[in-house]
Amino acid sequence: MCAIPAGHRLAERRTIRPADLDRERFIALSPEDTVRRRLNQVLEAAGVRPTVVVETPNSATVTALVQRGIGVGLTNPFANDAATRGVVFRPFQADVHFRTLLIFRPDTQKSRLVKELVASLIAARNTRPGEPV
Repeated sequence: MCAIPAGHRLAERRTIRPADLDRERFIALSPEDTVRRRLNQVLEAAGVRPTVVVETPNSATVTALVQRGIGVGLTNPFANDAATRGVVFRPFQADVHFRTLLIFRPDTQKSRLVKELVASLIAARNTRPGEPV
């Protein structure tokens, strides 16, 4: 998802394309982040150069900085508070995906609730062909 300050010209769009980010003040994830590297590839292929004003390792920080009007940024849709005021979230129309890991201790049993959550997440992932596992 692309996080955009409310009132920004891009907030009016239904989706954000790579070309929309050309010369935009951009809050980027850290250079070593796999999402950032993939985004760089997508933007380079489109001939797009946003103006990176801040780099951070955390999607929540991207959103907080967008909320303060610093710029726009790509964020993990699961790492944002739905009630964030002053931020508009729009789908980013390019093949850039966040990866989420579930890590469990091997020496403990998972509760029924945890097992149901994992099954739901796997089912949701499987409904989106082509996304990385």
